[in-house]
Amino acid sequence: MPNPVPSRLARCCNGSVKPLFKWLLAFASVLLLLAVVVAIAVFTLVKPEQYRTAIADAVKGATGRVLTLDGTLGLDLFPCCALELEKASLGNPPGFPAEPL
Repeated sequence: MPNPVPSRLARCCNGSVKPLFKWLLAFASVLLLLAVVVAIAVFTLVKPEQYRTAIADAVKGATGRVLTLDGTLGLDLFPCCALELEKASLGNPPGFPAEPL
């Protein structure tokens, strides 16, 4: 014989858990898809080489030291979003030896 007293979960939710779960899953899927599209757009549209002089000028303005970027610049997504620099050297401030760091 079935239990005539409904469970506590059935009384409080009235069967609305499944539609809520579907909406949350759809929302999470849309966010994931949006993140993938943004990542692909950034990697195809942003060319880090065009920011070489802007980066060097920003470092010079902030530290007063000369940043030399001789290698390639690239974007890296894993483990975190980053700008990848190769063969970079930072000059010493005035009063120190001339050889860069």
